[in-house]
Amino acid sequence: MVRASPTGRARPALAFAISRKVGNAVVRNRLRRQIRHAAVQLEQLNLFESAPYLVIVHPRAVGSTMKELSGYLQAAISQQPSLRISDRQAETDRFER
Repeated sequence: MVRASPTGRARPALAFAISRKVGNAVVRNRLRRQIRHAAVQLEQLNLFESAPYLVIVHPRAVGSTMKELSGYLQAAISQQPSLRISDRQAETDRFER
């Protein structure tokens, strides 16, 4: 699962939520590195918006190949609605009136 919110950042930022149920620290850190590497590759293809993303890793991700993780990440990102700062500001303006 990936969550995004608009910011003025120049690059996307990734935050990870990886439960101990996924595995020990070695397994969790390996997954984090693999997903971060997949994200860099997707960023080079301009598939990320400039926003912070929360990547929630489930236990079934253990043992996935880099290609599979990259595909999962790309699919999750493509399902996210396009977020723009101006949209967020317009919504804030609406509530302030």
